[in-house]
Amino acid sequence: VLPHVEAVCARRTKDATNLPPSVLHLGCGTSILGVLLAELPIARAAGLRVTNLDFSDVAIEAMRREHSHHMGSAAQRNEWVVADALSMPFEEESFDLVVDKGTFDAFEFADFSGHIAKSTRESGVTRLSREVDRVLRHHEAAAWVQITHTAPELRSELLADALPLCAGDASSADAWSVGYRSAGEDAGFEYFVYTVRRKPRYGLFRIGDEEARYAFVGRSEAEAMVGALAAVGDGVC
Repeated sequence: VLPHVEAVCARRTKDATNLPPSVLHLGCGTSILGVLLAELPIARAAGLRVTNLDFSDVAIEAMRREHSHHMGSAAQRNEWVVADALSMPFEEESFDLVVDKGTFDAFEFADFSGHIAKSTRESGVTRLSREVDRVLRHHEAAAWVQITHTAPELRSELLADALPLCAGDASSADAWSVGYRSAGEDAGFEYFVYTVRRKPRYGLFRIGDEEARYAFVGRSEAEAMVGALAAVGDGVC
């Protein structure tokens, strides 16, 4: 996870909004991962904030109590939220990074057991992927990081089916890149870290006499940009 935290923190200096980087710990349970991320030197310097979300009010209340008396900046830059991961109470593009250790797996198991599929035509992993896509910001460092025991040949296929498409995409491979690496073994089980990112569509643009600038955009933003430039009658995209 560290390289991704470093990337979103380093990007803060380039962000015109000057907002502190923001991480969503999805399905946090009673894990202290969010606090550990906020304690990193680069995270402290950038003022990184972590939102820890879980469906269990018991787990969230336990974490709130445990860290309520901690006056360190790392604990103060963490908040714990009770919410449904399929319908999160956040605005679009709220987070630079989504960290998920086992949450995608939980929905995969629920789909397999039929607990979710009975009430909707869409699988739980499809709905989860769409919701993560909604809250994840649009820039080159933004990523959904999944930590899991699931092997690449299984997870890659499942993500290919679950990740949302843009208009005109033949498959998720047109819209997303999925990378992975082994994180080693623990108690005989191998961990894998998957990095899920949107693919940029257009990168370089210039309006009038302005200097050419780079922008990370998805397909919908790219199409809107092309339309705007065409309406103005000046610009390169």
